[in-house]
Amino acid sequence: MSTHRHDGLSDAVVLVLIGSLAAVAAVLWLWGGLAGALFGAGWPRVGPAELLEVALRLPARLSDPAGAWPEPIRARLPGAGGFYATLALLAGAGTGLGVLAGRGCGAFSRGAGARWARTAELRPLRRGAATPGSRCTGRLVLGKHGGRLLFAEHRHALVAFGPPQSGKSAGIAIPALLEWDGPAVACSIKTDLLTATTARRRALGEVLVFDPFGLAPQTTSHTWSPLYGASTWDGALGVAWRLAAAAEIDRRGVEGGEFWAVAAEQRLAPLLYA
Repeated sequence: MSTHRHDGLSDAVVLVLIGSLAAVAAVLWLWGGLAGALFGAGWPRVGPAELLEVALRLPARLSDPAGAWPEPIRARLPGAGGFYATLALLAGAGTGLGVLAGRGCGAFSRGAGARWARTAELRPLRRGAATPGSRCTGRLVLGKHGGRLLFAEHRHALVAFGPPQSGKSAGIAIPALLEWDGPAVACSIKTDLLTATTARRRALGEVLVFDPFGLAPQTTSHTWSPLYGASTWDGALGVAWRLAAAAEIDRRGVEGGEFWAVAAEQRLAPLLYA
């Protein structure tokens, strides 16, 4: 850890001071300018240095704010009534802009940010009482709210994020497969979907299981092999090309990469065809 210490003000403090002075100068410039334009002889021209002097003199001249401005400009400015009327107008305008900005930001955040759904937004997702025989074809079940099932929009996709064992399969995937009576493709690295839905899906039609790693030994798995496509010479050439392409040979970074890729295809094709 460094023991070096900085003397004086930090850069952040200096920037805050400069920003504060600039903000005060801008407010005074707008206040005096509007007061002169609305109740005086016109918008006074005041430089940055003069505005800083006004800021220093104003606390002692609140009863007559025009006295804080430089002598040549005071004649163009109104009295205390005009100044404070202008201040009231500025305060009202600032408040109105703040309210409008707050409503706009609130509407934007309600439309774009993540939040809990309101009752009016959930109403179109309800469909009948939560009874064992109730169905809503083509819509995924989201859960229950107020004793009624909630369904996703018709044929809309659904993405569920959650840690392991948080109920993604048991609460969403399995009920959807049990409820849906049309064709479905389900992928899982565990056997929970297979165990819970096989009987129901087989009652509806043919069920094909692809289990290359034998995770469910009680189920006969369909198989696939690249040799299936190599029963002809043209098929063997195609399989060899795909296998060589899967190697992702960087032909730009390897000298003679094109040659070695073609050589791999030429040697794989006879082996596959044999």
